Amino acid sequence: MTGLEPLDLSSALPLRLQAGLAALARQDTAQAGVLADRALTELDPGDHHGLFAAHYLLLRTRAGPVTENDVRHGLRLLAAAEALGRNDYRSLAHSELGELYRLLGMHDRSGRHLRESLRHADSADAAQMALPFLRLGLLQLDLNDHGEALVRLERARNLFQLLSQPELTIRSLVAEARALTALGRTGAAINRLEAAEDLILRQDSRNGLAGVHRELARARSSHGDVAGAKESLGFALELHSQGVDPAGLGHTTLHLAELNLGQQELAAALANLRAALHAFSGDGNLDGKSRVLRLMAQVHERNGEHEAALGALKEHLQLRSRLQESAGERAALVRIMQLEQS
Repeated sequence: MTGLEPLDLSSALPLRLQAGLAALARQDTAQAGVLADRALTELDPGDHHGLFAAHYLLLRTRAGPVTENDVRHGLRLLAAAEALGRNDYRSLAHSELGELYRLLGMHDRSGRHLRESLRHADSADAAQMALPFLRLGLLQLDLNDHGEALVRLERARNLFQLLSQPELTIRSLVAEARALTALGRTGAAINRLEAAEDLILRQDSRNGLAGVHRELARARSSHGDVAGAKESLGFALELHSQGVDPAGLGHTTLHLAELNLGQQELAAALANLRAALHAFSGDGNLDGKSRVLRLMAQVHERNGEHEAALGALKEHLQLRSRLQESAGERAALVRIMQLEQS
């Protein structure tokens, strides 16, 4: 749970759903998902409050890439909110759907739902406004509209600070830094990241710290400080070796390889690209693998290894084709689910 949900979300729920929400609060997502699944089979179809809570709980237990099942839960969440006739529930449901579509790369749909989320939110209630602003900012980042992203992300961060939400404040600060780096405002980006690092170090967990140092590396390298960028990435790698942010290992080693390539350190670049390829293969990250293979082809070509370069390029193009096919299939599946729900 984010702590920003309607206050009565968990009230008057069946015991199984109350237990599921309690499990989620303990970060036991596996148990929360099991309990929510069971509750769905037991709930009366007219219990829209219970159905909303169950679908929301299942979305909160999501891990890994978005699936069509996640979208189905999002659509049913919205249907339950409409049946309840509650604007705060509508706002939350549209926000969840908007984020799912953003993660699927369906930007137009994402933007429509996130704007609907803000339209239904009570503008005087920071808890209803904060998350849609963050997600709209992240969407603008995805679209490379960095100026608009920064406006929304700063608004979100101010609201999260008001609500004493450190984890979401950290997420906003890191996203602001990405926008500021893209806008050439490196000093401001580093200030945001240092503030995020300070907040993380005050928490019980160091989750997110490796990502902060990846963004520090991005900011420093954009300013020409390659040595500083490598130092930041080295710290991130040390965190990964300690079990912090294991899913980010591929991104860290890929960024290090990009720096190596820029410095003509071809052997180091190739070693880091192989490490990144291994990490992305383990995560099933086809987009990451595709990016690695494109850079591998460049390294092989500079080394005069033309057959290896050709092989890497062919693999890259095969993966891009698979990714495009998957995106088309996802869009068709989502449309089918929307029609079934209507």
